[in-house]
Amino acid sequence: MERITLANRFVNYADAASVFPLVQAIAFSVALSEPDIRCSIADIWLLVALGNIVFSVLLTVVIVIFRRAELVLRQEGETDKLVLTYLQRLQTGRFVIIWLACAFVVLSAYTAILDPLCRLS
Repeated sequence: MERITLANRFVNYADAASVFPLVQAIAFSVALSEPDIRCSIADIWLLVALGNIVFSVLLTVVIVIFRRAELVLRQEGETDKLVLTYLQRLQTGRFVIIWLACAFVVLSAYTAILDPLCRLS
């Protein structure tokens, strides 16, 4: 029973880690609403984009490690195939959230250079 509890904790940790990029993307879009910040991002948009991609790759690796640990812990117990199917779909959903948020931040950073007010300075 302790192994299943620990496996469930790994699921919770992976869920929490996968939501962080979404919160980061929302905060980034709010920050871009300020003209000074948007023009500052326009100067370094490529670094912002690369940094976010690297962060998303690292987070993906961490979530894969959590998933492997979870599967090892669930290996000895009798886990229903339906539960394993839903856990796999949940894992796919985590990756979708991470990479959609990453794409949103990269595209938002790129759109900062399209602002005509930022090109004047």
